[in-house]
Order: sequence, then structure tokens, then C-alpha cells
Amino acid sequence: MEVKEKLDVFFRAAICAADRQSEEIRSEQERLYLESVEAYEKKKEEEFGTRVRIAKSRMEKEENRAVSEQLLQWKKAYHDRQEEKKDELFAMVKKRLEEYRKSTEYESFLVKKLEEAKKYAKEDSLTIFLDPEDMWRQKELADKTGCVITICEDTFGGGIRGVVKQRNLFLDETFDRKLREERERFSF
Repeated sequence: MEVKEKLDVFFRAAICAADRQSEEIRSEQERLYLESVEAYEKKKEEEFGTRVRIAKSRMEKEENRAVSEQLLQWKKAYHDRQEEKKDELFAMVKKRLEEYRKSTEYESFLVKKLEEAKKYAKEDSLTIFLDPEDMWRQKELADKTGCVITICEDTFGGGIRGVVKQRNLFLDETFDRKLREERERFSF
């Protein structure tokens, strides 16, 4: 074998070795590239998933806040409407009471309440107060019940008030108090 042939064999062996080595390097680089691309894609998918969860959570919170605000507005409107209807109802009741106060049944009611107050006071002194608008009934009620009746300075919508000084008792059978208590208890 001559030198030229030896060189040719050596050249081919060197080229084959270089091709193999080049292929190994290229394969290794391709594997590293694919791994880094896969790692990058996985990282970006995780970041995207996190952003989606954050955005979804934010949207849910905003939606819940909007729903809560709407519910509060509805409740307030409902409550306002209830109060409006309650006002109308109690205005009607007050008007009916004013009509009732002009009737003979009202006088019977006052006599009954005066008798109850006398019975409650027993032997103690009892001072009865009458609404200024019922002043015209004072003498007739005093005659019927035997009570000392005084006209109150403030108006209380009808009924009577009484004081038993010996027992420090205040009797309140006024329509204004009863309406106020009923209004507080009233619910639709």
C-alpha cells in the first residue's frame, strides 16, 4: 500500500470519525434543544394557567360583588317599599282612630278604661289625664265614673293617662303609644 492509498484510508477513517462525532454532537444539541423547548413550553403553560386562574378568580369576585350590590339594592328597595306601605297603613289606621274618637263607642271605651284604672288604683288617689281634643267629654266622663279628670297639656291621640302617686305608677292607655308599639312590632 502506498502512501496515497494510506492517506486515502486515513482520510476516510478521519471523515467517518468526524461524521460520527458531528452526528453525536448534533444529536446531543437537538436533544438539549428539544428539552429546553419542552421546559420552556411547560413553564409558559404553567404561567398561562396561573394567569387564567387569577383572571377567573378576579372575574368571580367582581361578579359576586356585582351580585351582592344588586341584592343590596333590591333589599333596600323592598325595605323602602315596605316602609312606604307601612306608613300608608298606619296613616289609614290613624284616620280611622280619629273617626272612632267622634263616635259613642269611643266614649264607652273611655268609660271602660277609666273603670279599669280605678279598679287598678284601688283606694289610692288616681289622677286621670284626658287628651285636649277630648276636653268636651271631661264633665260627662267624670260624672259617669266619679274620677277626677284633668286635661293634659300635650295631645296624645286619644285614650287616657293616669297617675297613682302613692305607688309611683303611670298608666298609659293612649292611642299614640299603642300605635307606636304596634308599628314597631308590625311586619309584612
